[in-house]
Amino acid sequence: VHGSSWSFMNGMESSLVLLCFAGLLWACCRWRPNSNRRHALGLGALLAALTFARLDHFFIAFCFWLVLGLRSHFWTDRIARRNHLWLSFVFIGAIAFYLAANQLLFDSPLPVSGRIKTTAPFITLTNFQAVAETSNLVFGGNEQPIWLLWRALQCVVPALFALVSPLVLFRVRRRPPGWSVTWARPGAMNPFLLATAAGVLLLAAYDFFYVPVVHTGFWYFPVSITLVSLLGLNAADRLGAFLRSAFASFPHFMARFRWISAASLRNAAVLFQIAVVAGGSWFFV
Repeated sequence: VHGSSWSFMNGMESSLVLLCFAGLLWACCRWRPNSNRRHALGLGALLAALTFARLDHFFIAFCFWLVLGLRSHFWTDRIARRNHLWLSFVFIGAIAFYLAANQLLFDSPLPVSGRIKTTAPFITLTNFQAVAETSNLVFGGNEQPIWLLWRALQCVVPALFALVSPLVLFRVRRRPPGWSVTWARPGAMNPFLLATAAGVLLLAAYDFFYVPVVHTGFWYFPVSITLVSLLGLNAADRLGAFLRSAFASFPHFMARFRWISAASLRNAAVLFQIAVVAGGSWFFV
């Protein structure tokens, strides 16, 4: 969409990636792969679908697979172990078949377009330079191209949010004689948001070390940028619960606070959008 920062309705693979990610997140929360073989097979297919939608998102699918394995009672429950092996067979088998077919038909296991954009296994220094120049822009006031700013930050900022995600997802309380760590909010989504954060970190590390910044766009990071929003919603929910508790005797204040906060966020987003489009830089963001 013209003028829309982080627009994922862009004709690229971003929309399909987010569809697969949303379906995977929903299935992980609702399905019972430990006891239901069809659910296990379906989750394996969704993990493969996320990988095929954008191959470098294998890092995120892999972290989901690890969490599903840790939650499967693999060593204590025979049925759960069998179902997780079926899940793994579908996920890993589909990827192995894809790589083998590519090698057989095209003499390369990965697409040529992806291979020429990566320096793996050799680390590129381009992104270190881009981050240094972006730091000069943010902290030193030196003018840099807007595309460099966005393309550096879109890799680094979601990774920073992923690093601090445990502060949002967990609650630490002192309970003598020690401390207790629990999920901050009830629900089955928490472990998989943590898995998403781990996958975002792996993806950011790969892109930072092996993909020069000039080759990246926001379509490289649809799940990473979405994670920032999901963590923000979780943090806002925790803040709202705290404020409702702290100002329980002032209901009118809380009602006004919600409206003022929503209006402020909307106005900030609109003004930012106008500034980006007016600067003629919408194509790069």
